[in-house]
Amino acid sequence: MPGYSNRQQLVKRVQKRQTGHRVPSGRDDRVIRGQYPGPVSKDKGTDITAAQGAGTGKPPTVGSVALSVALYTVARLGLVVALAAVIMGVGALVGVQIPLLVAAVFSVLIALPLGMVLFKSLRLRVNSQIAAVDADRRQRHDELQAKLRGN
Repeated sequence: MPGYSNRQQLVKRVQKRQTGHRVPSGRDDRVIRGQYPGPVSKDKGTDITAAQGAGTGKPPTVGSVALSVALYTVARLGLVVALAAVIMGVGALVGVQIPLLVAAVFSVLIALPLGMVLFKSLRLRVNSQIAAVDADRRQRHDELQAKLRGN
């Protein structure tokens, strides 16, 4: 398909396969994409409604998403620092001086998969909050487009 990016070509192929007919090109693609259901986590039963306002029923705001992202980031960085300290401490107990850079590299490598497991609830909360904010933004965008079209 000339003039389309790889992502646009892929979206068109998937839409054609799902609907069985040719999908319109141009700005209409945004409207078609908006018809699909919102993002749902592959975890058991977790969807974007799980992130709403920590039980208050309110949708998450950009500020609450930023707070959750900051908390997740601090937790992951804290894990890296703690692992580096453990690596250096074990080295000192054995009688080997381990350079800080080496300990930091190994702690990052260990913390990558470990953080995914240890902080799964934080990660799922951040993902679902981002999905909820994005769905809300998309809904407002579609409503504005409908008003501009006169519907």
